[in-house]
Amino acid sequence: MPIMDGKEVCEKLRKYEKENGLRRAMILLISGNYEGEDVMQSLGKDSEDKADCFLKKPLVFEEFCWTIYKFRCWDVGRSNTSIAG
Repeated sequence: MPIMDGKEVCEKLRKYEKENGLRRAMILLISGNYEGEDVMQSLGKDSEDKADCFLKKPLVFEEFCWTIYKFRCWDVGRSNTSIAG
């Protein structure tokens, strides 16, 4: 990213959600740089300013779909909404 890195984007998005009373959106990091500590620092299951998951490039479509499905199932259980809604 030319203006800010993924970690900064996550922090800004989480801050914006919190300040505006918005539900936590899924943040999925996709990068070809998956061996560095930067990726691990950007992830955090319960952290307020972290991404939710990471996929490496080249992106495998089935992995992407499965990741979205898993997150959606987690989100449904958390918010008491249906998958269709």
